Amino acid sequence: MDSKSFFTRIKILSAIFVCGLICFCWLIASRSTHQIFDPMTPLSSHKIEAMFYVENPESGSITCVGDGLINTSNEITNNIELVKNFILSFPDYTNYLPNGFTVVWNSIEENNGQFSVLGYITSNTDSSPNNIASFTNIAAMKRAALQEGQFAKTYYYQSEGDFGGALYQISIIPLYNHPNLSIKLNNGLYANIQIANGIINVASMGIFPNQDMAPQFYKLEKALNSNVTEYRFNNGTYYLSSPIKLGGFTYTGSSSTTWAVDPNFTQKTYRIVRLDSKDWNNVPQNLTIKNINFLYEINKNSVLTQGEAILLAVAGCENCNIYNCTFTARPAQKDGCFAKADLLWFRDGLTNNIRIENSRFDNYSCTENTTTHRIGGCFWYMGDNEQIVDSVIVNNSSFTNTNSDEAVGLWTTGGTGVFKHVEFNNCSFKSAVHQSDGIVGINSAQFEKVLFNECSFQSNIGTKKLLYFYKVKPTELTDINVKNCSFINNNLDPNSMVPGDGDINCYIYVINNQQEAWTLNVEKCSFKSLTNDYVIRNIVNLTNSRAVVCNFDETNTVDVNTSAQHLSRKAYSGYFYPAE
Repeated sequence: MDSKSFFTRIKILSAIFVCGLICFCWLIASRSTHQIFDPMTPLSSHKIEAMFYVENPESGSITCVGDGLINTSNEITNNIELVKNFILSFPDYTNYLPNGFTVVWNSIEENNGQFSVLGYITSNTDSSPNNIASFTNIAAMKRAALQEGQFAKTYYYQSEGDFGGALYQISIIPLYNHPNLSIKLNNGLYANIQIANGIINVASMGIFPNQDMAPQFYKLEKALNSNVTEYRFNNGTYYLSSPIKLGGFTYTGSSSTTWAVDPNFTQKTYRIVRLDSKDWNNVPQNLTIKNINFLYEINKNSVLTQGEAILLAVAGCENCNIYNCTFTARPAQKDGCFAKADLLWFRDGLTNNIRIENSRFDNYSCTENTTTHRIGGCFWYMGDNEQIVDSVIVNNSSFTNTNSDEAVGLWTTGGTGVFKHVEFNNCSFKSAVHQSDGIVGINSAQFEKVLFNECSFQSNIGTKKLLYFYKVKPTELTDINVKNCSFINNNLDPNSMVPGDGDINCYIYVINNQQEAWTLNVEKCSFKSLTNDYVIRNIVNLTNSRAVVCNFDETNTVDVNTSAQHLSRKAYSGYFYPAE
């Protein structure tokens, strides 16, 4: 064989060897760089592709912000430090965040072979494992592996829009004596609700509209006690199947918050909603109610019809403030009936200062046309003997009553108590449908300052007197004024009498002991009767009250559709009439 043939064969074999080596290297390289699309099969160095999601704390929605790599196929729930150890890379979301905020990744989830990393937005100082972990609701928080001392936040109690989100601190033992306040987690620890500025939304305690709030509410109040100053209620109707006890707190609703008596009310009682200092170790309370509608729809099958029910009863309250509320009693549309009912009654204990503003009281518990005496009123104060009431101030409110009793009445049981300051401004008082003893009564106590200013008094059926003062005991400070008020009394019965009191068919009525002297000032008021069917006997009637002086001057106007002879003075009876 010549040399030319030898070298040609060597070259050919070398070329074949080189080509084979190149193919082998290419195959190895291609396999090492091949993308594995099955996320359950780890990449080189156990890398798994995952999508990263951030939860919006305001809406609870979750936004995908990109993909990254993790090196575990295990699910991890709400453990910031552990998740941090398994994240190899993650999308940069900082350009979308306000200054001072970051994203904390706290969970890894797997669903049908797809991995997700979940996180939430928090401040830069809040990224340690012992700080806030966020959850959609209570159920999610209970499943988490939270640690003692850690804080947790829920956006809802059960579901979106229930306003039950709250902040919790994790502890080994419960800090509250109620399972809705110290929630037991699945790992045996407890999430204890945190109160910000003394305010709590009742949804975060598990109390929601269209449910019965009565069984748990007082227990929750007692468990929280001094930690809370204000309870907030949401739109909707909260039902009361049994009596409910209030404390010295602020109860705030919206314009659409209603506390309604359940048709299946279970307990025979005269107090449906009550504040009583006896329930709070006899310590006088400070009560404020705002923007809540109280509703008692009377059902013939209810045990409440067996007695005289009070929608809200207050006793032992240092200060009581009621703003923008409504109180209503009426027969239910189904199985409804008439019954004895009162809307707001202060009784059986000291209540020192009362303020009512922009509220409406409608007592329709008796709308039948009958001469039967029906018990019930809108706003009553019954004080104890020798009780001193500093102030009763009512502004911009209305009172409508269909019962025989007064819509508004202030008195003390033994007639020895003292009302220092009583004032009604821009209020309306109305008696409708049923014959009434009177609409407003100032009774059986010492009264120092009384003012009715820019108020209206109206009766449409047989009310004997619109405003009356009965056994008012004067002091050297007594100053009683009726100013800028309108009185309309229709369908008066000229024969109406109360035994022993004489004729009392009048607008303003005063009956007192002969020797008790005080002055009634009536200024810039109007007195009207819109019918000629009955005779107006009196405008102002003073019975057994010869020591009482009534200043009734030309600033008042009288238009009663009757003859002047009925408006003359009869000294023997002690009546006072406008001059002819």
